[in-house]
Amino acid sequence: MRDDGTVEHAEVAINMATSLPGLLANYVSTRHMLVVTAESALFEKGVGDTPYFIDDAQPHETYIKHAANTMDRLARKVDEIRQTPLGMGTADLNAHLGLSDAQRSAVQCTRHNDEVYVKVFADLFVPEFREAERYWAGTFFRAYHWAYPDASLIEKWNTRFGGSLEIVEKAGKRCLRSRDAEYLCDEWEERLLREVGPAMRDRLHRAMERIGAIFEILEESDAFLRLSGAEGERRAQSVKRNLEVSMEDLVNSFDAFRDPVLVQRLSTCPTLTMEVMFDAEKQHDVSWRPAAAIV
Repeated sequence: MRDDGTVEHAEVAINMATSLPGLLANYVSTRHMLVVTAESALFEKGVGDTPYFIDDAQPHETYIKHAANTMDRLARKVDEIRQTPLGMGTADLNAHLGLSDAQRSAVQCTRHNDEVYVKVFADLFVPEFREAERYWAGTFFRAYHWAYPDASLIEKWNTRFGGSLEIVEKAGKRCLRSRDAEYLCDEWEERLLREVGPAMRDRLHRAMERIGAIFEILEESDAFLRLSGAEGERRAQSVKRNLEVSMEDLVNSFDAFRDPVLVQRLSTCPTLTMEVMFDAEKQHDVSWRPAAAIV
């Protein structure tokens, strides 16, 4: 973030969430994070023109069925990757899946020798996930660090970006001061406890409920079950965020606005993330067969 709390892209490691487990892990680890960006802000540009647009202005049951069918269609396109000769760049994969450049973060491709690994972050297509991800990066993250500024993070920020953030005392109260503004920490803590924290929690719960309901229907999809990377994504995010440290924080001094149930659910957090691995030299796999669509 800049001195005013906004985020700009820079040549640094930026923490963004492209899956629900990733977002939940970010939520738990907010206090340790320096620079974040809202991936959904870019992803939503043109998402309505893709074959995987999910309209959330529908009754709940209709929405869930429509979303599940949409993700099943995506799963069958991902399933075809093993059989369809493609260049292994993200642009080639996006073109095959019918995604625009704005949706490039939904596809990750790595190759080691002849082994190709493709991961598709399908949670990004769910509106409730994008809403929660935007709120975390654009509102919760900023409010948290204005309420609880960390001297070591501020020192890293100032050193890396030439910032002027500092923690000061004003009328006996702790403030975070930038070049252009002062943020009274007590006021932001109150706002975090009263408004921002509960709003973040509600968005996470709503995203979990929607993605969980979609996942249940997709359990009838052969293609999706074959490709589901839920377990691996949960494990990767737990390791990536070093949640052993965060769980210690939970026991010792967990902030009142957080929801311990959400933290515990990281091990079972639903996600529509898919993955496929294949040998590029044996891409025409004779055992491959198209999967039937769910109804």
